[in-house]
Amino acid sequence: MFIRIKKINGNDYAYHVHNKRVRGKIRQKVKSYLGKAIIASKTKDLDFFSFVKKDLETYTAEKSYRDIIYDLVIWELSRHDINDVDINLKRYSVTKEGSAVVIKMNEGYMYNKILNHLLKFQAVGDDEYFIGKEFAEAMVKAGIDAPKELFVKLFEKLHTN
Repeated sequence: MFIRIKKINGNDYAYHVHNKRVRGKIRQKVKSYLGKAIIASKTKDLDFFSFVKKDLETYTAEKSYRDIIYDLVIWELSRHDINDVDINLKRYSVTKEGSAVVIKMNEGYMYNKILNHLLKFQAVGDDEYFIGKEFAEAMVKAGIDAPKELFVKLFEKLHTN
């Protein structure tokens, strides 16, 4: 599955699309509509720890895994100059004016399903390398470019819970 952005009447819309082989040819099928798409470019080179106004050790000691994910999302939105989007951790929703949206930023897409996946991330197995790789892929898919030292601390919080 992947996300396709379609421009319709000058507006961008996002869809989950699935590839399927039919009689030797690849066919694409739209699985679901995700919402209006916001295509964002990074406008600010803002350091995460300047954004939260704390150093790594103090910040990670005070914050839960969920709180750190939320702060990372808000930080990325700030770096991409997106101010009018609501992130709701209880509903796992990314909305604008009450409607679901998909935000393309960095190398990924932030939307309801990926936010849910990040917040409920479950390590499968006990091989730290593969768990770390899967977690890193989830962060990239969500469009979050976390500082390396924070990623390590976040992974430790995830792995110890």
